[in-house]
Amino acid sequence: MISVFFLTNISQCFAYLKNILPRLEIREFYVDLQNVDYQLFLKN
Repeated sequence: MISVFFLTNISQCFAYLKNILPRLEIREFYVDLQNVDYQLFLKN
């Protein structure tokens, strides 16, 4: 349950970053975060 809750919070954080980062023009940074997100998801 804890890991699922943690992943849910991560997805919410990435959804927030996806909205705000294009405005800040740091899309490359978001791509790096996406790669980390996929790695975390594959490990669990």
